[in-house]
Amino acid sequence: MKYSIAIIFACMSGSAFAGCANFTDGSLPDNSAPVVRICYDDVCDITTQDYICSTMNTYHAGYAIGWSVDCTFNDATDQDCQIAWQGRAIDPAKHDRLTFTELDQ
Repeated sequence: MKYSIAIIFACMSGSAFAGCANFTDGSLPDNSAPVVRICYDDVCDITTQDYICSTMNTYHAGYAIGWSVDCTFNDATDQDCQIAWQGRAIDPAKHDRLTFTELDQ
């Protein structure tokens, strides 16, 4: 999956990283929400990230326009991910058609 490598590096860059960041509730006054480009094939939207939560075995992220990603990492090569658009799951066969790219601010 195209997005999975970026997600793994983004959320697992520190081996002990675990926790959540909610960019919508004001609990992070010194941090602005990351700006993200989400593309399905050649159709792209620019949005902000609402939240991110991760542990060594899980990753959850939500975006302002309705996308969400929920993954469980069973080991270094096995992952189970659900990607949804406004609460509706995207067929796993179509996950490779999606990219999530954090843009420099």
